[in-house]
Amino acid sequence: MKRAKEPKRSNARRFDAAVDLFKSALAMNPDSPELLNDLGYAEAYRGNLDGARSALERYRALQPNQPNALDSLGEVHFMAGRFADAEKYFVDAQRMQPDFLGGVELLKAAQARYLAGNRAGADELYAQFDQFRRQGGDALANIRRAEWLRITGRAQEAVAAAEAASSGPNPDLAAYALAHLSLWAMDSGDRAKAADLAGRASQTARNPNVQRLAAMCRLITAPQPQMPELAQAYASLFAKDAAKAAAVLKPLYDRSPPASDGDIRALYAWALADSGNTAEARRLVERYFIPMGAGEEPLFTTEVFPHFVALRTNLIK
Repeated sequence: MKRAKEPKRSNARRFDAAVDLFKSALAMNPDSPELLNDLGYAEAYRGNLDGARSALERYRALQPNQPNALDSLGEVHFMAGRFADAEKYFVDAQRMQPDFLGGVELLKAAQARYLAGNRAGADELYAQFDQFRRQGGDALANIRRAEWLRITGRAQEAVAAAEAASSGPNPDLAAYALAHLSLWAMDSGDRAKAADLAGRASQTARNPNVQRLAAMCRLITAPQPQMPELAQAYASLFAKDAAKAAAVLKPLYDRSPPASDGDIRALYAWALADSGNTAEARRLVERYFIPMGAGEEPLFTTEVFPHFVALRTNLIK
């Protein structure tokens, strides 16, 4: 977390060059927490966990009473699939500062424990996160619960939880829940239901961001000649035109910063795998995404998370 704006070399996925750049900068400013943090992520992106850990432990030594280094250590271990280590770092960050990033360390730790194969234990950590958020008056708590059920393989329970959230009095919360339900209905193959849900979300939403998400869902269910690339990619995937989706997603992926490319990378890998390019899809899923709660839109993360896990299972032996 707290990643600085990435250099062009990192955005272009020239991670070796990015590492060299950060090391040169550190030679002139060896006690810069920001540079050490950036170096840690650049090392993680190129698959060098030892290098990432070394840089971030130096950062941690400079600021031993701040939780951000622990969070970063958790994320780079998560990306490497070292989930027990990731969980420990996330929990340590939360214990050091319980309100750090709104308690999201517990959500990240829960995901790490789930991907390590312990869903019951992950639910226990999620319950702590849920309690913390509700005590703070989180209006999204019910929707977050539906998202958690979805990413942990309980699709029907997730739908029931989102339906309950969609019946509340707040129009934007209801619309946001309906947008989730629309996307999930498309994934299950029920286009008519998805279109109805997206239409209801659009009619209900008042907040501009929720209106935008609802409009995206409407486009996914009823594609138009001119539409955003992401909506076009989803629409193509759901229409079983994976090759078209892959063509749309490639430039979108190429310009996505590595720190926030998880959803796009997972979607692109899904499209490549479904169009028969398993070698490239395998390369894209070798590194795990940064866990949900680190900044990407949960609506889309809950859709691609299960597909990413399935791709990993099928492609990484």
